[in-house]
Amino acid sequence: MTSASENPQVFDVQQLEFYQRKAARRTFWSRVVLLVVIFGMMTTNATLTQRNYEAMLINVNQARLGQMQLHEATLQKLDEIDQRLGALEATVQRLETTQIRHQAMIATR
Repeated sequence: MTSASENPQVFDVQQLEFYQRKAARRTFWSRVVLLVVIFGMMTTNATLTQRNYEAMLINVNQARLGQMQLHEATLQKLDEIDQRLGALEATVQRLETTQIRHQAMIATR
């Protein structure tokens, strides 16, 4: 058999242990980096989800405010129509009373 110094293709036990430790360190740091990246992505996802939820609440509140304003405007318009109707009914009643008096005056002549 040839020794490791004569043939560079042959590894001795010490070199093998060295490269195994080196690979183990790389694997450890790769796992650490992967876990940090996953944690960062989860944190980013949670933050963006919270912002999306807050934006949705703002949109819902704006829609509710718009509905309330529309409802108030509709009620105001109905009050105006009710006042006009009351005025028209009073006018019709006065005209009917005037017409009845006028017909009574004509009938008595």
